[in-house]
Amino acid sequence: KELLAKCYQSSLKLAEENNIHSMAFPSISTGDFGVPIEIAAPIAIREVKSFLQKSKVVQLVIFVLFSQKDLQVYQQEYLKVQKKK
Repeated sequence: KELLAKCYQSSLKLAEENNIHSMAFPSISTGDFGVPIEIAAPIAIREVKSFLQKSKVVQLVIFVLFSQKDLQVYQQEYLKVQKKK
């Protein structure tokens, strides 16, 4: 879980350092590495949300997902994060 979080953090930091305003992520580690989408999605959403709240450069992050099921999991996790505001 920590390694996955660091992957998002590092990628977002590189984007900011290179003045990139938008980027897209696949659902990292849920394919060949076999991390369940239910574990990966909350990490991805948490890390991206946290970063976007502080960044003055990166303004848009898009998640590119493989299936309707993946989309549903990400949507559910996003709603959970929004309720915690």
